[in-house]
Amino acid sequence: MPSLKKKPSATVLVKRKGTKVVQKLNPFEVRINKKKHDVLGQKSKSDKGLPGVARSKAVKKRKKTLLVEYQQRNKTNEFVDRRFGEYNDDLTAEEKMMKRFTLERKRKHERSSLFTLNDDDEEGLTHYGRSIGGMEKFDHIELSENELEDEDIGDTHFGGFLRKKQKISETEDDVKPDRLRSRKEIMEEVVAKSKAMKYKQQSEKQDVEELLDKINTDWKSLQTTLPFASDGSKGQKLKTDDYDKTVRELAYEKRGQPTDRMKTEEEIAKEEKEKLEKREADRVRRMKGVIPSGDDMTTESADYIRDQPIVKKKVQFTLRYKDGKIVQEEGGPSVYEAVGRRGERRDPSDVGGESDSDEDCEGDDASDATGDGDVCEGGDPGDEYGSDLESDVSDHESDIEEPNQPIIKGPSKAEIKKMKKLASKELPYTFSVPKSLEELQAIVSNRSPEECLTAVERIHSCNHPSIDPGNKQKLQDFLPTFVDYCTSLGEQPTRDSLEALDKMARPLFKLSQLSPLNTAQVFQKKLQLCHQLWTISGGKRYPPLSEVFLLKLIAVVFPTSDFEHPITTPTLILMGQLLAKCAVKNLSDLVSGLLLCQLVIEYIGQSKRLMPELVNFLTSVVGYFAVDGTGICLPPLTGKVSHMSSLLSVEGGESIPTFLSLIIDASQPRAKNAGCCVLKTALSAISSIVALYSDLPSFSELVAPLLTNLQNAVKRSWPPSIEELLTETLELVCSKGSKDKNVLQLLTQKPKSIRFYEPKFDEIYEVNRKKARSKSVGERQKLKHKVKKEIKGAIREIRRDVAFLAKEKLSERLQLDNERAAKTKKILHDLQMGQHEVKEERRKSRR
Repeated sequence: MPSLKKKPSATVLVKRKGTKVVQKLNPFEVRINKKKHDVLGQKSKSDKGLPGVARSKAVKKRKKTLLVEYQQRNKTNEFVDRRFGEYNDDLTAEEKMMKRFTLERKRKHERSSLFTLNDDDEEGLTHYGRSIGGMEKFDHIELSENELEDEDIGDTHFGGFLRKKQKISETEDDVKPDRLRSRKEIMEEVVAKSKAMKYKQQSEKQDVEELLDKINTDWKSLQTTLPFASDGSKGQKLKTDDYDKTVRELAYEKRGQPTDRMKTEEEIAKEEKEKLEKREADRVRRMKGVIPSGDDMTTESADYIRDQPIVKKKVQFTLRYKDGKIVQEEGGPSVYEAVGRRGERRDPSDVGGESDSDEDCEGDDASDATGDGDVCEGGDPGDEYGSDLESDVSDHESDIEEPNQPIIKGPSKAEIKKMKKLASKELPYTFSVPKSLEELQAIVSNRSPEECLTAVERIHSCNHPSIDPGNKQKLQDFLPTFVDYCTSLGEQPTRDSLEALDKMARPLFKLSQLSPLNTAQVFQKKLQLCHQLWTISGGKRYPPLSEVFLLKLIAVVFPTSDFEHPITTPTLILMGQLLAKCAVKNLSDLVSGLLLCQLVIEYIGQSKRLMPELVNFLTSVVGYFAVDGTGICLPPLTGKVSHMSSLLSVEGGESIPTFLSLIIDASQPRAKNAGCCVLKTALSAISSIVALYSDLPSFSELVAPLLTNLQNAVKRSWPPSIEELLTETLELVCSKGSKDKNVLQLLTQKPKSIRFYEPKFDEIYEVNRKKARSKSVGERQKLKHKVKKEIKGAIREIRRDVAFLAKEKLSERLQLDNERAAKTKKILHDLQMGQHEVKEERRKSRR
């Protein structure tokens, strides 16, 4: 067969011929970028691309830079080659070696010639800036203090072994020859210096102690003359002020002690109810004439402060006998109150007495089983009272009757009757929930405002929801009754009824918190009823005080600062309608209107809501007091101005009634000096309005009629206090209403038109045409374009770097896994081979 020869490759043929290999591009690696529009004669650099080649170049570059940095990320040391020309690619290797050799020889020459003494260089050895060669003699070289100390240290501490010869002290007149000092002489000198130093320190310390003793002695003699001397007999004490007393009290104040856990609401309510029931049982016993005995006796009464713990006191008094009978002192406690038992017999010798420790008691020992103390004789034998004993009877004394003992009579019928009367007048401690207004009025009738408040709180405490779940519904049903009672206090207003209404605000708020939804429904019904009554009357009458009090209670229970509220917002609208439509016919209507004004100010105190009806009403009220009828009265207060001016009498003197008294006396046809009181109340409301509305842009127009009425009212004669208040209010309104306003003017330049967002179309569109801009704007746009382009390129490179690092991490992980797998396989293989050999040995041994 003919032999087949292998043809040489193209690379071998090229090498034989000596020509260069021309690598052909793989057509699959070339990427052609298409254009939207072909332009004739335009050259493009990006029409073709080699993504594979560019990618391989980028990978190689990252392996040289990013990969090296990643591999050295946890290494802190770094070797830097500082040889000459190492990083200079322009020098050849021979030039680098020659230059390095030259520098090394030069460095060695400079180092060796630095301390050469034979050279005649300018530089030489110096001492303290003076050349050693310039010194003529070296016998009297001046040494510094540090050098002298160094010599002494070398002699004393090291015994002179650092130097073989030591100069002995020399004088200027006599110079002794040098000699060697023995170790004994050196140590003796060291010991002597040490002893001298210790003696010096002891003497200094003794001098200091003597000086301190002398100072202390002088101070004690001087202290007696100072005002803050400790001895009270000698120095003058400074007067202590309140601050010093407070500091001393805080210094000796008792530290806080750990207490028991806080009680729950249910436990507190149960304890309160038990306490009230116990006190009610005691009151019932006293009403029946039964006197409590022993420790059960308390000294409570209607005047006893409520909710205070019951303090049991031991009653002590003096027993005096005359002719075998007890003498009762006037003004002192009764015997029955002290003993606590009715009809008991006690012998004076059997009653335990508490005597002072300074008194000497003499007498026979009490052999009776009932005796707790000794009998102390006091006074002379001829004293008509016999003996004085302090009685402190306990409950464990027996009731054994013995002969010849005086009988202590019980309280008289008058005393029992008086006790029953006082107990019946007391306010009961426990109540059931009243189901109607009549039951509640029966409880609080003929009671003071404090007792009324106490009664309502006891109703709430005895029927607390935490005691019994059914009490919650009872209190919810009680809420309308309680609201009716509060409003009924305004039907016949008195000082006590108004004070009671003020005190009922707190229990009303507590009841309203039990069920907010039920509370809202109750007040909503009451408010609808008020509006219906006002509508039936034709919308021209002011509500009575009972309805005004209802509006006041709404402000107590519900928030008034909300933008919109289901209760307070309709209430505010209703009050605005009352002020805007109701005509003032008498003094009672005017007082109701002023009350409504105060309520409106309270409602809008935080929201600062504009209420023109309020301003108009107060403007008309001030207009009643203008001189000669020049006041401005706005509807609905325009009619009967002269009639109202006659009702509002203004008299001289300072006896101006309060607004509270005016509310009580408003039902009378004519009240004394009522005009001053009405004007004073209106001026106070005007000051509040100025504080609320002074920031409004239209404030000056809002108070313009009011300002006119105030100016006309000042011209009238008033009492000094009213005149001063009227002047202050007028100045306040003028100062707040005289703010300058910006006058409307024509625009100095043409206003900018509204931007249109409709697209703009060009009839002839050119791709590369750019809008005409100024040079600075064009450069700025170019710079922005470059920055945007560079940011995009940087983001792209960061993404590629992250992908490259992720690939490297994966390869490292795979390599580690492969190595670990190979090691594991090798170990398993060795173990298997060992096991195989063991088995083979066993087989051979069996054979």
